[in-house]
Amino acid sequence: MLRNVTWLSTARQAVLFIPVFLTAINAYNSFPLFGHHPLFQVDFEKAYYAAAVAVHQGGPQALWPLIEQAEFVNWPIEVYLFVPFAWFGQDVAERIFLFLGIAATAGAFALLAQGSNLRTKTVLLLLFLANGPLWYSLMTMGNTTHFILLALVCSLLLLQRRQMYMAGLLIGMAAAIKPMISIFILYFFYRRNYRATLSSAAVIAAMAVLSLLFFGLPITREWYQHCIVEFARHPIGAFNNQSVSAFLLRLQTGPAYLHDWHGQALAGNFHILAKTVPLFLLLLTGYAGWKWRKEFMAAPQPDQHSADIFDFSLLTTLCVVTSPLSWTHYYLLLLLPWSFYITGRLPHDDGPMASWPVWGSIVLSSLPVLYPAHLPEPVATWAARSVASAWFMGGMLLLSALLWRSLYTSRASLPPLVINVPSLLGNEEGVTLAVSANDDLLAPARLDRTGGPP
Repeated sequence: MLRNVTWLSTARQAVLFIPVFLTAINAYNSFPLFGHHPLFQVDFEKAYYAAAVAVHQGGPQALWPLIEQAEFVNWPIEVYLFVPFAWFGQDVAERIFLFLGIAATAGAFALLAQGSNLRTKTVLLLLFLANGPLWYSLMTMGNTTHFILLALVCSLLLLQRRQMYMAGLLIGMAAAIKPMISIFILYFFYRRNYRATLSSAAVIAAMAVLSLLFFGLPITREWYQHCIVEFARHPIGAFNNQSVSAFLLRLQTGPAYLHDWHGQALAGNFHILAKTVPLFLLLLTGYAGWKWRKEFMAAPQPDQHSADIFDFSLLTTLCVVTSPLSWTHYYLLLLLPWSFYITGRLPHDDGPMASWPVWGSIVLSSLPVLYPAHLPEPVATWAARSVASAWFMGGMLLLSALLWRSLYTSRASLPPLVINVPSLLGNEEGVTLAVSANDDLLAPARLDRTGGPP
């Protein structure tokens, strides 16, 4: 018995060492000891800031070269979100954008951690600090994905407060920045949440109309061809693209395109797989989500918001792994389902078939994002076909765990799982995260998953 206790204590210390070690690597990668990081906020500098300066100085037509080079890939009208940064020098603008990104990340963490005990908050903090894609988005690329994380969390909480229009607006804005989030609009429509559907679709429509009005049909049409159609047709095999098609391209070509950010053609069966696998996962997820909700809501005293948490976790994971272009920093969005899992708010089977894939996904999809070195053969080919897709594999592990929960776990065979957590938005009605204000409160329960898998 004593030997087992000692082994368990050692195992938990080893598990705790992993996020600390990953945090140290991420920090060193972002703040090297010697000089300025050569890739500090690349996307902000080459895309957002460059586009803002071009439009500020040369008008709407000055945006075209950046669209043609696929530097600025958002809706053309969205450049005006970044024009205020052009009023400052690049160094000051970078620091302002970084500060806003840190504030958004801190906000997402605070909302996800509120209501948890100190131990759970500490684990969540380590989860955030150890997340390589988060550091990659904040520091290396200066992207907007961490803002999308906050938008998803807030949208879910607004749904719980029955503020459907506001929830839809947030999803619409997130989908306008990251098109893969558009799957949530389909989800709202499927759930007959027409207010959220209308408001989110209205945001996308407004982006299209305003882009046409301000930039004209030629630029808007060419933006769609260069930045949407082209990326969907021809996958990019670079190491930091973690999509299904990129994984298949690296399987086919090895390290040939590991440092190439141009679209390539998949041949033969790989091309067929690239088209059919995302569609299959979408259909499977749709069926699994329908089956899950049907069984969950048929249970005694069903909890609507626990089901919403599961839906958001499943959809977030799906859109990350199936997006035609899924940059590594997209995987920071998995912090949403991971956080709900660790705090016990995600309805989940704690059996080994479900729990170990979740923890495996946390390790793989939290790895630091480093520029790959040129390796000798055959190591280079092996690494390009396996290690280079570690984040994608982690995402697939999480998706498989959630699908397993949906398809093979009977809701009737499990005890009720209702977590009584104070409302993260702190409204006056005291709506909990897991229980609607219109439902009878069940006895509080808390599931502790901070100790690792059983």
